[in-house]
Amino acid sequence: MIGAWQSIVEGELGLRVRAATDRIAIALEAADREGSPTLAFGAPGIALFFAYLARTRHVAQHQDTAGALLDASIDAVASIPMECGLYDGFPGVAWSTEHLQGVDESRDLNEDIDGHLIEVTRTPWLRSHDLTRGIVGLGVYALERAHRSNARRLLAQIVDRLDECAQRTDDGLTWFTPPHRMSPGNVALYPDGCCDLGLAHGVPAVVAFLAACVAHSIHVTTSQRLLLGAVEWLLAQRQPPGTFDEVLAPNRAARPTRLAWCYGDPGVASALFLAGQAAARPDWQAEAIAVAQRAAHRPPRESGVVDAGLCHGAAGLVHIFNRFYQATGLHDFRDAARAWIERLLALQDPGRGVGGFWSQVPDPDRPGVVELRADPGFLQGAAGVGLTLLAAVGDVRPDWDRALLLSFATPREPAPR
Repeated sequence: MIGAWQSIVEGELGLRVRAATDRIAIALEAADREGSPTLAFGAPGIALFFAYLARTRHVAQHQDTAGALLDASIDAVASIPMECGLYDGFPGVAWSTEHLQGVDESRDLNEDIDGHLIEVTRTPWLRSHDLTRGIVGLGVYALERAHRSNARRLLAQIVDRLDECAQRTDDGLTWFTPPHRMSPGNVALYPDGCCDLGLAHGVPAVVAFLAACVAHSIHVTTSQRLLLGAVEWLLAQRQPPGTFDEVLAPNRAARPTRLAWCYGDPGVASALFLAGQAAARPDWQAEAIAVAQRAAHRPPRESGVVDAGLCHGAAGLVHIFNRFYQATGLHDFRDAARAWIERLLALQDPGRGVGGFWSQVPDPDRPGVVELRADPGFLQGAAGVGLTLLAAVGDVRPDWDRALLLSFATPREPAPR
């Protein structure tokens, strides 16, 4: 980062951003508190929004709301069965707790979670390697606690599991997704499996996670070796003029992909940039910037963006381009972020959705079919849109995006309180 976090909007646009954020806050205050307890869709992600709203606006009421939502999430972990993924299970609640409560040496609310995940990752990993539901997501949880010895032990085990399931190729190291770990819809598209090139589910997430491990000196020799091999493989998948497909699959021709956090050049560029920072590789950073600049100049009609959320919508592009601007100072990224804010605000449907925003969600079992949802959540819904707008209009660093592997804390930074 070239300096302190700074607002990228002002004047009339800034007023519109603040008004949209206020509408989201009002809608989320009234949202069902008994809904999903997951980071992706429920109370933990909404707690993130209110906590950062409190930090930006200095309003104690918003912090109280965040605390109540977080408490409800913690209670849910103790009372209902939950999955073991960052976005769909109890590790997401634990990550949110760690992120929002920070370092408290007098008590550790997540000590038992560490112990359980150490057991879960002790033996070779037979499930997904991805960020949202797989072992990389467990690593993101552990990175938030990298100051604690058990979390570092967990991180080292995760690196070992990734080492065991890596595929060695002429291009470098990759991680294959077999058909039995895919949704029925994706099995229909890739019946022989694929190497996923999306930040949400594929190799770029492994790259970003390993970059954070290198920065935190976790299992250094192995982390560095895996990171080098993974970046070499990822760069070898570039298609002219330097873009990345969604997947690499047998008998599938390369084709341009959408612009998004979950899939496409913005997410890949972010992972490469973090790798370049962690490994002190200016060449990787330069390649990441070039990929991101091409994405920033890509016509919106080719973007595939149809809704507002972080995952595959306008907010994800606003935030990634904002991140690149804050890191590089290049006005191309600031201008792209502002342009995507305009498109994001144009997607508002006043009085409907959540704070005026709808989420269009693909049906995993029916490729090409989407449905509209009034989603209050972090990943695809209004809380994520609100966090993006706060980061654009305020000067509070958006450390919440560690959950998206768009940033990571360094050992020199204090944990957030």
